[in-house]
Amino acid sequence: MEAEPGRDRLPWHLTLVFIVLAIGIGISGYVLYENQKTAFKKHEYNDLASITNFKVDAIVNWHKERLGDAQVVQQNIPAIRRVRQFTQEPGSHELKKEILSWLKSVKESYRYGGVFLLDTQGNVRLYWSDETSAIGNDTTALAKEALDKGKIVFSDFRRGQVKQIIRLDIFVPLLIQDGRKKVPVGIVILRIDTRQPIFSHILSWPTTSPSAEVVIAFRERDEVVLFTSSRQKEDKDLLMRFPISKKQLPAAMAARGEEGLVEGIDYRGVPVLAAIKLVPNTPWCIIAKIDKEEVYAPTRERFWSILILVSALIVTAGTVTGLFWRNQRARFYRKQYEMKLERDALTKHYEYLTRYANDIILMLDGGWNIVEANERAVQVYGYTRDELLGMNLQKIRYPEASPNLEELVAVVNKKNGFVSDLPTT
Repeated sequence: MEAEPGRDRLPWHLTLVFIVLAIGIGISGYVLYENQKTAFKKHEYNDLASITNFKVDAIVNWHKERLGDAQVVQQNIPAIRRVRQFTQEPGSHELKKEILSWLKSVKESYRYGGVFLLDTQGNVRLYWSDETSAIGNDTTALAKEALDKGKIVFSDFRRGQVKQIIRLDIFVPLLIQDGRKKVPVGIVILRIDTRQPIFSHILSWPTTSPSAEVVIAFRERDEVVLFTSSRQKEDKDLLMRFPISKKQLPAAMAARGEEGLVEGIDYRGVPVLAAIKLVPNTPWCIIAKIDKEEVYAPTRERFWSILILVSALIVTAGTVTGLFWRNQRARFYRKQYEMKLERDALTKHYEYLTRYANDIILMLDGGWNIVEANERAVQVYGYTRDELLGMNLQKIRYPEASPNLEELVAVVNKKNGFVSDLPTT
């Protein structure tokens, strides 16, 4: 028994089924992996949003407290009168001592790095400071601005010109009533050192993370300024400037007014996920960010797990397809074998009949052509066996024989067989 040509190859429809299954499994694995990434990203965004909200609340409370300190200073009318009197009598040691005592109490009560008293021309008249009595030109300019406005002014984070420490100042105009209007008699500067614990708290990350960071950002003209206590560089306190046009920088996005959850590239050139939130009543915003690589690190382990699962499912699909094909092949060969057995039995039976039968025995195909004949038929019809094989039955019948061949075919088909004596030539 021989197999049909091409039967040992996997049929095209089973190949197609396997390909469809493999593609479906692959797509499902990809979707599962992307869903895992999306879930990690969403979880991280939720954490970033919570952290920015927490940090903004901390800055808002701190800002209110510092504003309260400044208002207490501004509303101390007896002290302001002493200041005006001192500007008129600069040689008075009693007034100087009294004002220095006041400045010291303000510094120590509210834990400022320094308290400075300037006259209306921006000159330092008295101070109580842990570091220096000098102030830079930018500080003098802000002091004049606060005097002109007659309002309390907060500076932005700046690195000191004299001592390279990141700080910010609160400018408190000292006003006194003169008739119907208030006139300035000087200005007090409350200096805040960003090395205070409050800033360590604001800029700290609440969980263990090698790349997460909190940044305070604000805009200055066409630049965005970043202040952070970075774990990424050797300098603990960083004050950096970048063009506001830097599209992928989260701080530049914040300076352009964007707020919420974003993806970008931070000042280190590293892709990050970030949350941006503006701090009410200030020019600042808080940015909480974390490296994408850290966020998606767990998904790399999931990726290999999913890849192994997908590969196993594809192998399983291939195995099932192969087993199904083998089962089909086994059934085909079994059927072929059974048919061969039937043919062999029929052949043996025919050989028996041809050997011992005294009757004419002919085997015909569907067109009534002779495909086999026994020895008796060869003797009776007078043809050789080779001549009989392939000869149509019609040729060896009398033309006037009844029934005719067409009728006989109909009877055979109807009765599934027929016994008849066929006259011969």
